[in-house]
Amino acid sequence: AVVSGEDVHEWVHDARHLLGFPCH
Repeated sequence: AVVSGEDVHEWVHDARHLLGFPCH
């Protein structure tokens, strides 16, 4: 499957939350 930039961004965004990073 082809991973688009937006998919990567969403994955990284979720990972940041799991690590306790703020949204902004």
